[in-house]
This record gives sequence, C-alpha cells and structure tokens, in this order.
Amino acid sequence: MEIDLRRARSGSFYVSHDPAPVTHANRAEQYCGLIRQYPESIVALNVKELGYEREMVAFLESEKVADQMFLFDMELLEDEPGRTARIFRGLSPAIHIAARVSDRSEPLKRALSIQEADTIWLDEFDRLWATRFDIQQLRGADKAVYAVSPELHGFTLDVARNRWRDYVAWGIDGVCTDYPALLNSEVGAGSMDARR
Repeated sequence: MEIDLRRARSGSFYVSHDPAPVTHANRAEQYCGLIRQYPESIVALNVKELGYEREMVAFLESEKVADQMFLFDMELLEDEPGRTARIFRGLSPAIHIAARVSDRSEPLKRALSIQEADTIWLDEFDRLWATRFDIQQLRGADKAVYAVSPELHGFTLDVARNRWRDYVAWGIDGVCTDYPALLNSEVGAGSMDARR
C-alpha cells in the first residue's frame, strides 16, 4: 500500500494526495487502525510536505505503525537530496527511509549516496530503464527495493505483467500496483510484497 500523508493547520494528520479539509474519512488515525490490522503489510508513506518531521515521527510511533512503513519522496521537496532523510534518521534510528531512483534525473548513484536510506523506491516513468545489474547494485548495498508497476505510469497491463516477471527474477522486494491479486497470481504469492 502507498499513502500520502499531510498535516492540517490544526495539527491533525490526514491522508490525501492534494491538500484537503480533514474529515472523518481521511484522518490518518483511521488508516493507522487499518494498517495495524495487517501487521505483515509494508506501507510506502509518501511525505507530501516538509517542516513537521518531529511531529510525524511522534505520530507514527504513537499510532504503532512506524515499523510497518518506509518514508519516501522527500527528495522532490528539498533542495539538497538526503537532508530530510538525515533529519528523520536523527529523530528515530528505527524509522525506515527510502531514496528515489527514476528515469527523471534521479540516478542510482544519488540514491546510494543517501546513507540513511535502507530502501529504494524505483520509478520507471517514461521507459523501462532498470536492469538486473541496477537491482544487483542496490541489493549489494543492502537496500530493499520497491518498484512502481508500469501501469501506474500509463504503460499497458501486458507491459506491466512482463515487467513483474523481471522484478521477481531480479529479487525486487515489492511492487506498488493497482493489481495486487493479479500480480500474486502471475508471479506466485509470497515471492514479493504486492500491495497497494
């Protein structure tokens, strides 16, 4: 599962891709309650705003979901890649942090330079650029690798299905997809995380 976390002026956390009023349905506590019901699940938490890192870590820890998540996409918001990862790491040595790699000026070398990141979030926006060698480099650096399935970036489902087979063969840890049940049936349940 991948969710976007934001904080309202009131201090309440809520889940929404875009800024929105806080409602009962989007309150982060609601989502945390569901996440706790599935302790084996891994949640990719997209950090949509900066400036309240301490409060976010305290919230995730108080909701008892911090160990089920990795935080990612801070690089899209900061002028120095890795700065926010260092802040999060300073606040909690146990929090999981992902660095981005993609075909949009987010190279492997930069992601690997973010030492605080124990996970990689891999995007293939415009082309299927990642190779077995790339994944071996990341895994060799002791990074978990989660990939965004191609259909989420406009590729056909057939292209995505073929890419899933690559991901399994390469040892990727999980895939963010709109089709987790199909992914599990295609590549075998238990071969990786297939949650959205």
